[in-house]
Amino acid sequence: MLEAILQNYLKPPSIPSSLLNQSAQILTRKYHTLQTNNFNPTTKMSCNVVSNPSFEAGLNGWHARPLGVATIVTGDVAYDGSNLVSLATTPDVPSATVDQYLYDLDTANTYNLTVQVRIEGDLPSANQCTFSVEAGDDPAVGTIASDFVWNAGEWIELSGTYQPTVVDTVLNFVATCSFSGDVQLLNAYFDDVILSDC
Repeated sequence: MLEAILQNYLKPPSIPSSLLNQSAQILTRKYHTLQTNNFNPTTKMSCNVVSNPSFEAGLNGWHARPLGVATIVTGDVAYDGSNLVSLATTPDVPSATVDQYLYDLDTANTYNLTVQVRIEGDLPSANQCTFSVEAGDDPAVGTIASDFVWNAGEWIELSGTYQPTVVDTVLNFVATCSFSGDVQLLNAYFDDVILSDC
């Protein structure tokens, strides 16, 4: 009698096939995200959904607008790692963007955004740049973070929160600079981009 009770108690519960299918879909989506973000199981686990966040692989995964405004700068000036992306702005092209497409976002989660921004070299007092991060395919959200930068030569952190209303979107990192006097070029730096839900 006791043996029969124990066998019944220790018998594994049956799991509905619908629950198994749902779990398989979630695991598949998470695997796809890890593959997209070049996840390496030997490194520290990251919740960052941005691929190549410190531009160590150049512009891989990123797109620049207008064409030709983005270059990779290597050296000690980088905030994280060895590389950063520089967007060239001029009086004729005062605004430049680098963007990345994101897929399979969880609309039930709030994501935390941080990105380091900087203006190269000296910045005359009459000039300034606005750095902003926008969810391009998520008009209900729009701008996630934005700030004016008046001082050159130092890193400043932009931060904000983002709860997506769509699962796929494009994240736009925009630098828009004003020009006066003899200034003909301002290079806007971005580095260490993090969009995390944990």
